Amino acid sequence: MKRTRYLQRILASQTDAETMGKLMKRLVCCNKFAEVERLLISLPNTQDYKDNEDITRAKIALAWNKKDLQTVYRLIEVKP
Repeated sequence: MKRTRYLQRILASQTDAETMGKLMKRLVCCNKFAEVERLLISLPNTQDYKDNEDITRAKIALAWNKKDLQTVYRLIEVKP
């Protein structure tokens, strides 16, 4: 319950890509892929978020967890 309210506050507030990347990294380390997916869906479609390495790694980890290897390979190839 507490965690859900915390995530709702984060989604409602304006956070920068670096802060969101750090949060994603922590959630992936804790295997909280449902929360990672919810946050990824709610991210704005800006270049700052697309270029953030931690967010990209979270996308890769989520795709790996879902056994979506095509997405994993696509994300790895796109990132220099």
